[in-house]
Amino acid sequence: MKRMHRFLAALLIVALCLSSGLALAEGKVTTTGSLNLRKGAGLDYASICTIAKGVTLKYDKTSVDDRGVTWYHVSYKNHKGWISSMYTKKGGSSSGGTVTTTAQINLRKGAGVGYDAILTIGKGVTLSYDSTAKDSQGVTWLYVSYKGKTGWISSKYVKAGGGSGGVSGKVTTTGSLNMRKGPGLAYESLFTIGKGVTLKYDKTSVDDRGVTWYRTVYRGKTGWVSAKYAKAGGSSGKSTKKSVVGNTGKSNVHTGPGLSYKSIGVLHKGESAAFLNKTSVDERGVTWYKITWKGKDAWVSSKYTKLQ
Repeated sequence: MKRMHRFLAALLIVALCLSSGLALAEGKVTTTGSLNLRKGAGLDYASICTIAKGVTLKYDKTSVDDRGVTWYHVSYKNHKGWISSMYTKKGGSSSGGTVTTTAQINLRKGAGVGYDAILTIGKGVTLSYDSTAKDSQGVTWLYVSYKGKTGWISSKYVKAGGGSGGVSGKVTTTGSLNMRKGPGLAYESLFTIGKGVTLKYDKTSVDDRGVTWYRTVYRGKTGWVSAKYAKAGGSSGKSTKKSVVGNTGKSNVHTGPGLSYKSIGVLHKGESAAFLNKTSVDERGVTWYKITWKGKDAWVSSKYTKLQ
């Protein structure tokens, strides 16, 4: 008997929805122009906020107003409301692809500089985007994911395609690793390369986790290997170089192989420090040298120093 009551109640809800012009439906729409998200399905309802052109939204029901216009019930930036079909098209945005940052850039909560910054993304990071939107100035913004966060970045500080640092050299595998079709774990593995293999690379790319990848050729195949399982240099792991010498005005000395590590001093032009025969590549694809600095282990960038 209880089941019958529940079934009849469900039928009543559906009947009420249909009689009021409301239909249960699901799908995606993409805005074809800037439009208002409203509290109800009609122009008489108050606007909650404005949604930019090119934003893809999921809807869970539709309604038809007294003019015969269909409205979609959607969620947008923690708001729920209705948008008119007059400024949307069915389906997701066709825009999508890969870009690489050309400078430090803010990941923002919305498509415009007026939105709060979530975090900063460094130069040379390759990101995939699945939709775009234009702000009031006509600047295109890209919706991306980075380090577990989603948000918008400006197209003014990116270039199309994956990163390709203008570097080349050799790396040696420090463990068994997968050679992949692209610079990231999401790409298909071509095969496995064993520990201790020295490879030449001609490009680098940084994935959305901040990990550097090297483009290399192995057994006639071109692919990418992760810097997490490879070290810069040949398989001998030894160098005849004994010192690191500053070749610019000054080079900051850091506690680790990257700009994010604490600076503990300066190596001036012409000054030298003992080279500890170890290198590391940071997330920008820059090689760092391990040195002895005032009795402690430290690191300097190869951009401002040289081995001799």
